[in-house]
Amino acid sequence: MITDEELLSLPDDDPLAFAAYEKIARMRYDKAWENGGDDPSNAYLDKIKRDYLNHVQTAAVVFGVKEVPDDTPPTSFLDLFQFFQIFTTAVDRFTIKTKLLHSRAVRRYSVELNTKAKNTIKHYLEQIKFELELLDLPQRKKEILFDKIIAFEVELQRTRTRFEIVGSFLVATAIVVGEATDKLEPLRKWVDSIAALIGSAKSDEEQIPQLPSPTERKRIEHKPEDELSSEQPERTGTGDQDEIPF
Repeated sequence: MITDEELLSLPDDDPLAFAAYEKIARMRYDKAWENGGDDPSNAYLDKIKRDYLNHVQTAAVVFGVKEVPDDTPPTSFLDLFQFFQIFTTAVDRFTIKTKLLHSRAVRRYSVELNTKAKNTIKHYLEQIKFELELLDLPQRKKEILFDKIIAFEVELQRTRTRFEIVGSFLVATAIVVGEATDKLEPLRKWVDSIAALIGSAKSDEEQIPQLPSPTERKRIEHKPEDELSSEQPERTGTGDQDEIPF
């Protein structure tokens, strides 16, 4: 159901890896359902459901996902159908929760760069690549740094730039710059400028706009009872006129 290449492409994070694995397994299940025709037999449906359950339950054990039921699927097809619905509902809830938590983490450890900042960084990266070509460095080190630069350039095409990719580039360049001579001073300057742009953008992003202070409510001044009584309008006429008629 899952190829070796698909297994190797799974994320390193266990919950995300499970979600990705289950997504592939669900696609295979849906495809098998379509291949069954307009009126698939119960035996065929029983088989593809059990194949899906077997793969996903095993993946849940490997990736340590406790929210997914690990009960043995029932033998009866009718009971299996109900079990399958409960199982996939639990899986869907877990994957939704995982994606929501991951999206918040991605925002925390990433930054949204505007077009001007992205173009400036791309310019610096081009300058760095040009300087690298001229440097007398071992070819292997050059290749590693070029790979980091290319990964950074690809990352800039995303809406949010992940610090994981930026950090990998900065570490690789720091190693090269640390081992090099003063000839790499321009490279050091461009790397510092890139780091400054990223830091400034993240700082601006994290600033929470201050809400305007609410207008001060007019307070009702408390007056003593004797002052209130003195302000009552005087009644005119006789007492009989002041009575409320019934």
